[in-house]
Amino acid sequence: MFNNVKRSASEVGDLAKTRVAMWMKTKFDIKVYSIEEFKSFLGGIRKLKL
Repeated sequence: MFNNVKRSASEVGDLAKTRVAMWMKTKFDIKVYSIEEFKSFLGGIRKLKL
């Protein structure tokens, strides 16, 4: 999956956030926000106490 390279949990999490952000931008044709802005938003969700 990762070409036999060990990844930290942080790296895997960042990759997941990048993929979700890319999918959302494409799926909903969002051009206003950058991938990094989406990733920042996704990181903030974890901090919410729902």
